[in-house]
Amino acid sequence: MQFQVPATFQNELIPLIKQEGVTEVYGKLPKDVIGGGRPFYALPQINRKVLRDHIKALHANGLAFNYPLNATCLGNLEYTEAGRKKIFKFLDFLADAGVDSITVAMPYLFELIKKHYPRFSLYASAFANINSVVRAKFWEDLGAPLINLMNQDVTRDFQLIGAIRKNVRCRLQLLANDSCLESCPMSFYHENTTSFISQLNAVKMQPSNEYCRLYCHSRKLIDPVNLLSSEWIRPEDIHYYEEAGIDSLKICDRTMPPEAIIRTVKAYTERRYDGNFMDLFSFFKRTKIILSDTGIKNKNLGEGIYINNRKLDGFINYYLEGDRRLSVEKNHEYCKKWVDKVINSKKQNAADAIRAFTKEGVDITIEAVGQAATAEMSLEITRRHGTVVLLGVFESPASLNLMHLVKKELTVRGSWTCAFAFPQSIELAAQKKVDLM
Repeated sequence: MQFQVPATFQNELIPLIKQEGVTEVYGKLPKDVIGGGRPFYALPQINRKVLRDHIKALHANGLAFNYPLNATCLGNLEYTEAGRKKIFKFLDFLADAGVDSITVAMPYLFELIKKHYPRFSLYASAFANINSVVRAKFWEDLGAPLINLMNQDVTRDFQLIGAIRKNVRCRLQLLANDSCLESCPMSFYHENTTSFISQLNAVKMQPSNEYCRLYCHSRKLIDPVNLLSSEWIRPEDIHYYEEAGIDSLKICDRTMPPEAIIRTVKAYTERRYDGNFMDLFSFFKRTKIILSDTGIKNKNLGEGIYINNRKLDGFINYYLEGDRRLSVEKNHEYCKKWVDKVINSKKQNAADAIRAFTKEGVDITIEAVGQAATAEMSLEITRRHGTVVLLGVFESPASLNLMHLVKKELTVRGSWTCAFAFPQSIELAAQKKVDLM
């Protein structure tokens, strides 16, 4: 297995990422005329000189450099004479800087570069949404020696991987530690927004505008099943993908700090990681950037989640043995069985984390578990004059410290809910016959 890894843009760290199997490093400027798959504010804020010097240092160490130009839309800039001049001018710079390969998502851009810049090796991006034999053959026929398969739909579908491998000869690559939601409904929209954010002529956009990422991360925090069902690959499971016909893995993420990149590269090249599997992902860091832009300072976001990587041994068996496309519900049921086994939030006190995030406590707390411990915590984390709603079914009497209620003058309400009442409740709310606030 070969590995494509993120650039740290720190030349002195190159020996640390030059691990067994690492053949290529990828990275880009925060903004350029075409753009790519990450917003400018999340990338290393380098200039052209730093890029050029880093490529030279990588070459001296026997490593190739890949530059992503994987925007999904240029606003039709590529079809205008003035637009193509801008594109060619930038490609001239990349050629002079020593870039070896370019990753693209747009077929027209692929053909344009192939015709005028044959020196570049051109890869098909995961943003091209290659999730079928037909799409894989399309990009191979265009001339791509390597295609990045769409991880949300492909990574855990070994039957599909096998079918693609059987029908194409080009190299197949998957994202190793990406955590996109399974078959993410936001993917097309998210790819377009990040493409525009990273372009030179982009409208001004701040981190707080990243609706897609906030949605994605909130789903994982609310329901840990979404963490386990997202399309990552464990270092220990690499051999299954080799056997299926995957040639290389792309390690994310360019937005991680250098020490995190080095740790992640080491884990995958050594094919083992002992510790919190969350250490190998970047998405909570990005969310912190977004929240900081809104004025919310929360240094603990996501750090209370601990996924014991060693306990994930055997998790992949379900996907090896059957057709995972048969039922999303069955997939989530399977992941739910593993949540309690591998995810531990006890590394951090939940009440302390919530207080650190909100300072004074939350306005409304909904207890939906039906346990004394969560009812007690609900009273503890709710701010003065706040409201606690008890929805959980308590199968036994609960002993609570009612001084929280007295001192903070809380309002506590019980609510009995049943699924059959949902349609009527929704209708009443839509007709504004009930005040939801």
